[in-house]
Amino acid sequence: MSEVGYGNVGGLGGYGGFTSIGAILVLFILLVIISKAFLKDVSTQFGNFPIKDRFSPESLPVLSKAYGITYYGPHVSMNRFDDQLVLSAMRKVKLPQRDDVYIYVESGFHLAQDILGYNQYKGDLSHLILDGEGNIVYSEIPEAMKVGENFSSLSKGAASDGIARDYHWFRQDSTQNWSVVSVISQAKYQQEKNQWLLQILLVALFFLGF
Repeated sequence: MSEVGYGNVGGLGGYGGFTSIGAILVLFILLVIISKAFLKDVSTQFGNFPIKDRFSPESLPVLSKAYGITYYGPHVSMNRFDDQLVLSAMRKVKLPQRDDVYIYVESGFHLAQDILGYNQYKGDLSHLILDGEGNIVYSEIPEAMKVGENFSSLSKGAASDGIARDYHWFRQDSTQNWSVVSVISQAKYQQEKNQWLLQILLVALFFLGF
């Protein structure tokens, strides 16, 4: 049984999984049995939470695919009693005489918050998540940068920071070929910069006074 599920859950990190960013907080584990007509007839076994009436991984935003694992998110949990945002992964399980068994794992929402850096900048930062093609799959500022838009149209080449649409942005790529982009408005960025320069000036004047 360890080959089917639980022995491989922690092993996701060994294939470039979530543990490269932070420890997995497993919220939801399903062994998903899928018919050859992919996702038209889905049954689930061994879930540790009741699932929503329609389990449809084909509708989830794909972040990347690597080593037989598909990474999704952020998206609303498949847990029937939880509508928070989660990250998730699904991979095929090798079983004798079966080629339609998959394991699906969701992270707890706190992991997503840790990745996005919540509570570190008093809410001044917003975030985007890009898939492997640079498309925005999650946006906290849809009025300026919307889901489905390709971020390359806002950036210059492989730059890790820049300015676009009155926002400063800072991009960090993951080992799974998806990215997190932190953005802050130019007005707030300039305010923070001015405060930082003022603090340096005050420290310099303090030491010059002695």
